[in-house]
Parts: sequence; C-alpha cells; structure tokens
Amino acid sequence: MYAFRAPVNSELAPVRLGEMFKRKKRPRDEGLYIHLAADGAVFIVRWNGEQLWTDREGLRSELAMAKAAGATILYSRENPETEPGQEIVETFKLIPEAGLPIKLLKDPHPEALAPAGERRTILRKS
Repeated sequence: MYAFRAPVNSELAPVRLGEMFKRKKRPRDEGLYIHLAADGAVFIVRWNGEQLWTDREGLRSELAMAKAAGATILYSRENPETEPGQEIVETFKLIPEAGLPIKLLKDPHPEALAPAGERRTILRKS
C-alpha cells in the first residue's frame, strides 16, 4: 500500500505506509564497566568491547564520555569484602560524581583479576 506526501517542492512522492510509521532506531545501550584494582589501577570495558587499564585521570576522561552518551556504569572492586584503601576511596568518589546510574557487579570481569605484569589493553584500530 502506498501513501503520498508532499515534499518541500510540492511534488507528490510515493512512500510505503510502513516507512511512515517505522519505529525510530534507539541508540545502542551504552555501558561502561569500571573495576578498581587494589593497587589503584582502573580497568575499563567500553560498550564496544574495548578494554584498557588506566589511572584516575583516565577514569575521569572515560566518565566524561560515558556521561555524554548517557551510559550506565557497571562497577566492581578487587577484594570487596575488605575495607578499601584511601586511594581506592578517592578514585571511587569520581564514579557517583558523574551522575550516571551505577550497577554493582558481584563478580568482576576475568581480565580485571590479571596480575599487574599480565594486564593488557585491547583497543580497536580506527
């Protein structure tokens, strides 16, 4: 079935009815996984699968991008059953300050548990 709609130049152009009522594509659900390691390092997994190890400044940058995308934060911490050190506390404070929804994960990402010498960053080539 066809319908007609008038473009700006007033000529009639055929359009399928289904095209008129198509649901607008929702943006991909954005998420940012953040893991705070006991040694102060921060492990990030971006919504597109990229993984990187960074520091507090890198976390600030990642949180700014997540905020711009309206992302949800997925959070875990090394040794959650113990009291965190002051460096971890100070780093953690950045997360709720971003004003994004936060979901606490019971189990960390497997790569987040890698010893310092075996940590790796996986980024897509542009």
